[in-house]
Amino acid sequence: PMTINAQGQIKDANNKTIGMVSKDQIISNAKGQKLAFVDGQGNLVDAKTGKKMGRMGKDGRTYYNADGQLLFTVNDADG
Repeated sequence: PMTINAQGQIKDANNKTIGMVSKDQIISNAKGQKLAFVDGQGNLVDAKTGKKMGRMGKDGRTYYNADGQLLFTVNDADG
């Protein structure tokens, strides 16, 4: 599974860094190219097209796709 650590690094199942989430909620790939961002209403927006791709839940830990289906929940890592 993919994980996001406290520094905002997105890691794949092999623990390779494949992207980054900034404190400003900008999502970039491993090369630093901006892929998406979370707007003021909690929408995940494609940085290239401006198209809404999904939404962050009100709890700030759940993420839904554009159809409102739950994609994933962020949990605190043990240890």
